[in-house]
Amino acid sequence: MRYSKEEQTYILGIFNSGDTVTIDIYRLSDNTKVIDSANCTEIGTTGVFKYLFSQTVTQKEEYLWIMSNGNYSKYGKIVLGGYIDDIRDDISEHRNTVESKIDAKVSSRVAADDPRLNNLDARVSSRSSHSPMDVWNYSSRTLTAPVNLADGDKDDIVDRVWDEPVSEHATAGTFGEKNQNKVPSESIDDYKADTSNIAKEETVQAIKSKTDKLRFNTNNDVVATLDGERVSLDVDTENMIRIILGLVQHNYRLFNVTYTTVAGRKKLTSATVRIYNTRDDCMSNTNPIKTYALSVQYDDDGYVIDYKCVEE
Repeated sequence: MRYSKEEQTYILGIFNSGDTVTIDIYRLSDNTKVIDSANCTEIGTTGVFKYLFSQTVTQKEEYLWIMSNGNYSKYGKIVLGGYIDDIRDDISEHRNTVESKIDAKVSSRVAADDPRLNNLDARVSSRSSHSPMDVWNYSSRTLTAPVNLADGDKDDIVDRVWDEPVSEHATAGTFGEKNQNKVPSESIDDYKADTSNIAKEETVQAIKSKTDKLRFNTNNDVVATLDGERVSLDVDTENMIRIILGLVQHNYRLFNVTYTTVAGRKKLTSATVRIYNTRDDCMSNTNPIKTYALSVQYDDDGYVIDYKCVEE
């Protein structure tokens, strides 16, 4: 674990409540013992003992700790200092180097006589001698064929547009022949599309809400059952599900349980495990589905080194 240089940390070990526990600590970089048989303090009557390691480090250091009650020992490794402090120092050094270059005028980054500064160190507005009024007063800028419409002139314009010939190759009449086929309708409703056969939005939404409930398998076939219909599984699948339920301690019992004492605590070493199909079978120990033999082995400190649960 990564700590800062000034941080202190507790080291913990589990022994029998009331034991006298001491600790040795070695620096792994040179195998030097830095703590020799220091006393550890029990937390209440929990059997958990602690030691405050306040070693000051200036770089990343790794340490081996060994706690002992005189009969057996516990050990582990801790890491102090290192990466967080190193990263902080690196950032500070980088900031001090770069910040002075950023916090300066652009013009100070190039030679004073560099001609590019003429276009850089200046206001944008100074890049042109023209004002907005100069643009509007430009001599060749004019509006093309302006038309001022007075009330009543609108119909005259429409007549003139529709009276122009289609082209010199037209075979019949002009747009100005205002018959029922060539004069545009005065009602905008005449140009609306017939939407009587198009589905309304609420109809589409209702259909979508139904299709969204469909389920598909990996072959894109629809998966469905009738209302109230039970889906049956094959016998092998049903039995496998019952076994899985049992192994997660569903209708599960232990028999013939044995223990051993390791590091002052009792530890389970063997048992017979049975799983059942129903609660009643489990309560009465009848009709077990499977029976297993459970066995456990420990090291001298009480940690599991082998665990088996095999079918009988």
